[in-house]
Amino acid sequence: MGIQTMKILELEYRGPLALGGVETHVFEISKQFKSKGYDVEIWSTDLLDFKGERDKRLERIVAGIRVIKFRSFKIPKFPLFMYPSIYPKMFFEFFKIKKNDMILHSHSFPSFHSYIALLFHRKFRKVTITPHFDVNDLKNFTSGFVGKLAFRILKHFVNKKKNLYLSAITRKEKEFYVNDLGFKVHKVLVVPNGVNIEDFDSISNEEVYQIKKQYKLENTFNVLYAGRVAKIKGIDVLLKAMSKLDNSNMVLTIAGPDFGALSELQELSQCLDLADRVTFTGALERRKFCALIKSCDVCVLPSYGGEAFGIVLTEAMACNKPVIGSKTGGIPEIVKLGENGFLFDVGSIKQLSEKINLLYQDRTLCRKLGDKGREIVEKYYTWENIADTYLKLWGMEK
Repeated sequence: MGIQTMKILELEYRGPLALGGVETHVFEISKQFKSKGYDVEIWSTDLLDFKGERDKRLERIVAGIRVIKFRSFKIPKFPLFMYPSIYPKMFFEFFKIKKNDMILHSHSFPSFHSYIALLFHRKFRKVTITPHFDVNDLKNFTSGFVGKLAFRILKHFVNKKKNLYLSAITRKEKEFYVNDLGFKVHKVLVVPNGVNIEDFDSISNEEVYQIKKQYKLENTFNVLYAGRVAKIKGIDVLLKAMSKLDNSNMVLTIAGPDFGALSELQELSQCLDLADRVTFTGALERRKFCALIKSCDVCVLPSYGGEAFGIVLTEAMACNKPVIGSKTGGIPEIVKLGENGFLFDVGSIKQLSEKINLLYQDRTLCRKLGDKGREIVEKYYTWENIADTYLKLWGMEK
């Protein structure tokens, strides 16, 4: 496959053009590596979603990055795998790689490709495994025999092999790896997710106006949820919180692809008499998505769990928007209480409605929190900063 000149190989489950937090992370850091003069390839399965939709193209160039996809085969659920799929051709391609100075970066442990990374680690100068786990989910997973075994395997390789490292999205995640699972502290690096500020700065006022017009958001206080429409995301809590705020000027926009919860949430909005104040946009192409975030007044991530980080919050912060998030996963590390937004207890309808109402009543506070959020993003969460952190780990800074 002509990988002799490649310097960085990124492995993930679903590659471009699939949507998702891990996919965004991989693609954005890859673009940064490419812009800094490194050769980058992304290898993944041919899956575009978790329902089985497949990409018909197994090779393409995206933003100058070569993306190679491998046919996947569904297998009975195997406890040591996060996803019930194997992709044998990827495995055999690793036999063709000669030992060299390449960097291997594998995402979403435990998965078929992450075990491949461990098995062939000797062929690479540096190998980094990024599990992308929410801390609460990680605790639950490793409390059982199988999950504990999977991370014991990972710990053995990371602690014993000089060229192997683990990266955690948050400090809390790193602390769990070190204090609870026994990883050596110097072998675990914290590298957060990031945001592409230019994606939002390039959106014109006309594009924001058009998105507001399309979804009838003019002259409203627009509360936004953006992300997968899934039960774990706690969108029902947000709907119930909105029902407590009886103000026709306050509307809710729910943007994102359906992951099995859409019809139930639409029914709930009807039952709560919110149909006229709630808009479900479905999945949006990138520029419209960015314009929608720029059009909102506050962005809310009300998840029950499963948030290793919460990229959409940093995206809203990049647009000078205040954010509200539940106290789960990596969200508390992004939301600085009273600085750039507010936190609320998981599932607390009362607390969430109070925070939304506080921002509705005080637009000066909205601007203050939003401006601070932008400052935090510029300092800590640009993709260039994230990519530079990885390059420093790999000894490849230019």
